[in-house]
Amino acid sequence: MVETSRIGDSLGLSVPDSLLRTHESSGATRPTERAREVPRADPPRLRPLLSATPHLALLASIAAAGVVVDGSLVVFASHLRRSLGTTEVGIVGLLVTVVAARLVAGVVIGPLSRRVGPWPIIASGAAAGAVLTPLLALPRSVSMAAVIAVLVGVAGAPMHTVHLAVLAEGSPPEGRARVYATHAGGALVARGVGAAVLAGLADVVGWRPALLVALLGLPLAVLAARVRQPELSAAAPSDEAGGAARASSGMPRLARTGSRNLLTVGLALAGFAALGLPFTVRSLLEQRHVAIGSQGTVDVVAVIIALVGVPIAGRLGDLWAAADRSRLALLIGGGVATFGLAAGLGALVRQRLLFGAIIGVGLAGLVVAVIVLLVIISEVVAGPTRVAAFGLAGGLAALWGLTAALVASGAGAAWGAGSVLGFVALAGVAAAVVIVIDRDEVVEDIVTVAIEAEDRAQTASDRRAGRASPALAVSRLSFGYGTQPVLTEVSLRVDEGEVVALLGTNGAGKSTLLRLVAGLDHPSRGTIRIFGEDTTFSEAEQVLDLGVALLSGGRMTFPGLSVAENLRVGTQTRYRDAASRRRAEEEAFDAFPQLEARRGQRAGALSGGEQQMLALARVLLLRPRLLLLDELTLGLAPIVVEDLLATVRRLNAGGTTVMLVEQSANLALSLASHALFMERGELRFDGPAADLLTHDELLRPVFLGGT
Repeated sequence: MVETSRIGDSLGLSVPDSLLRTHESSGATRPTERAREVPRADPPRLRPLLSATPHLALLASIAAAGVVVDGSLVVFASHLRRSLGTTEVGIVGLLVTVVAARLVAGVVIGPLSRRVGPWPIIASGAAAGAVLTPLLALPRSVSMAAVIAVLVGVAGAPMHTVHLAVLAEGSPPEGRARVYATHAGGALVARGVGAAVLAGLADVVGWRPALLVALLGLPLAVLAARVRQPELSAAAPSDEAGGAARASSGMPRLARTGSRNLLTVGLALAGFAALGLPFTVRSLLEQRHVAIGSQGTVDVVAVIIALVGVPIAGRLGDLWAAADRSRLALLIGGGVATFGLAAGLGALVRQRLLFGAIIGVGLAGLVVAVIVLLVIISEVVAGPTRVAAFGLAGGLAALWGLTAALVASGAGAAWGAGSVLGFVALAGVAAAVVIVIDRDEVVEDIVTVAIEAEDRAQTASDRRAGRASPALAVSRLSFGYGTQPVLTEVSLRVDEGEVVALLGTNGAGKSTLLRLVAGLDHPSRGTIRIFGEDTTFSEAEQVLDLGVALLSGGRMTFPGLSVAENLRVGTQTRYRDAASRRRAEEEAFDAFPQLEARRGQRAGALSGGEQQMLALARVLLLRPRLLLLDELTLGLAPIVVEDLLATVRRLNAGGTTVMLVEQSANLALSLASHALFMERGELRFDGPAADLLTHDELLRPVFLGGT
């Protein structure tokens, strides 16, 4: 097992002692949990923090310009509607097109930013947005506008992905809330001021020339293109080189995180506030016959008051993160509740400036919630997958927001925009309750990512020192089906070249653990590293590329195919040319002479022992470095069992690491020097195989018969 270690001060974590306990079990000779001392880091002072965060001002300015680009679609919605001869739903459809393009582009941007660097992506997006936005004045049909909308969406993708990841990489966790607050503050000012400027210009020169304001983003793009900064870090070299931990795993990682309920609710409301609320407010003001210039005044008042949320989120976010990170969920819940209640109150107020002030209070609450959400995402998703995770989060927020905008436009037309704000009030309060209930999951997720960060650092250190990484390292692995837990905080290590016996009672989770290692399922929490590569959320084919092969119980053959055809199927995975495949098939027949005489016979007609030999032969064609065997000898005659075990011994002597699940403890321990014992999803023993035989209280439920 990995030695007890200390997470670096830079992680800035403070978590309850119950989450950092050492697993205690009767007779365990090796710890199954790393004891950790997590230091508390005080938040740094604001000025040194912001000055030390690379290029924060530039990123905030580019984000501000991007908000103006998005805002133009809202400010000039009525003009676009008349110009294109469409309805309000048609304009919302244009926004859907923008968001869909942004979501698709966000998936591609993650791997691309790690290949070419983040700043070329940022500069390209800023330049494209500045140039494309004025083109929205040209289309005379919805189809032409949709094409430009797609391009605008792609241009805006870096703002919600690469920007946030760069800020996370360049700032310490204990000051990240204020960094994100500064970035969001610039965008918030741009939202209000930009809307007022665009509306004012539209009154003077017309709405089409007013769109040329977006060209002010070009100088920012030039500055971004001149930035030279290392690529996004926080990953071991193998991860950066495109190993098993692909950037795309940020999506299943974010979906599996325990904080997903909190994130889902928060992102949904944030999306509505960014996209659905402006349309609802515009519709309400138009119903009240407020001129477009006066609508801009309402925007300015709302934004000025909403800015109060920026220092609150930054200061309290960092202070509470240093003291107790579960309080971060309380900040989100409070902000969401404030947003909902303010929206409901705003529906009752007809005085224009007071209405803007109340909406501003609600936006201030949501600003707090969104900034803290960004902090949580940056910490519950590891460095190598942050770009993809931010892209997923931004895309989901936008999709949910646009869904709400479509519903709001329909409901507003039927019952009035005021009724929509009343519904938002109920939704905000309900969402706040869900978020507060889910707050304990935040700390668990942050601890998991802290462990993962330390594992990557340890792997990098081992490689620099020339030390071999373990064949398999599992940390705090949990998994369940629905609400039914199967594995609970399982931690273990298998060194390269070992034979490890995984024993336990029926339903203990042994087969599930092997499936997780093989990439057939993804855990709800914890990490898996194979030969130093993070494979926690890798797919089965990626794990296979690392040299991992799983032989599950139940005769893994194709009964309708012949023996030779079964082997030919196995060679397709690894061998490219026909000659290599034929040689591999012949080697399999040499290793299992019993199969040679049945080369043309259907696999379904073989005896149970012969079918298991065929299954093992096909798996061995993959030349595995780590072989996972699940109930290899179940129901077989003793003489067949001896042949199979002899094959396993030869493989291990050749350097293959073996992890096997067996019903017979005596049989398994005759092969293995290292034993693991599981019960009810927990690891109860991790130590030398000989020592396990002295623990009758563990082995009593397990069949001890010989072969």
